[in-house]
Amino acid sequence: MRLALFALLIAAATTPAAAMGGAWCDADDARATVSVQASLTRAAGAVVSFEGRLAVKGDKPVEAEFGRDDLAQFWFDGTEMRFLLYKEADDTSAMELEIRATESDEETYAGEYTVRLHTVSDGESVVTEQAGPGSCSAD
Repeated sequence: MRLALFALLIAAATTPAAAMGGAWCDADDARATVSVQASLTRAAGAVVSFEGRLAVKGDKPVEAEFGRDDLAQFWFDGTEMRFLLYKEADDTSAMELEIRATESDEETYAGEYTVRLHTVSDGESVVTEQAGPGSCSAD
């Protein structure tokens, strides 16, 4: 009896979780390269794991990696997906990455990313913003 119970527990522990899904977004244009990936619970849509990368191109390139703690907001209702990431670079600068996408066909979402770089110059807060097209998928 114990052997059967042990075998059942081992089988349950090694079976892939069907209650998980994922969402990911990518963009790559002349202004920036963006990549985010999230593992989600299917029932509540809660983010289980998250990682993101941002590379701003141009005269002053900036690169950042984002983790679960940098995910300020997340929204996914099946027809719309949003990510808002925020990370402080140092005492005088921070960056935001916002991704908004709406369903274009099954499991594919079209949208855009917006990058906001916050800095302090001569004691004044300065925000530079740039945006571009992106695409997302979910399963």
